[in-house]
Amino acid sequence: MPTLTINELPDALHERLKRAARDNHRSLSTEVIVLLEQALMRRTADERAPDEEERAPDGVERHFGVLDLGHPVGTDNVQIDEDLAKAYSGTS
Repeated sequence: MPTLTINELPDALHERLKRAARDNHRSLSTEVIVLLEQALMRRTADERAPDEEERAPDGVERHFGVLDLGHPVGTDNVQIDEDLAKAYSGTS
């Protein structure tokens, strides 16, 4: 694993890093690595092209359209009401 040495660090920043490391129960070096990773991940997300967001959605959106029920589903309220009435009455 490569090593990175920081020759000079402002006192105030050093104190903030030490406090963050202590609060997060991490070593100073681990805290710096975590913060760098988070900053780079945010930057990478911010640099995505607008259409790239549509091509590579994050979170639950990546699962949209994955489930196929074998029949069309939609927002036809009349059909939904009929299906519910059938389900509650026990008829098919």
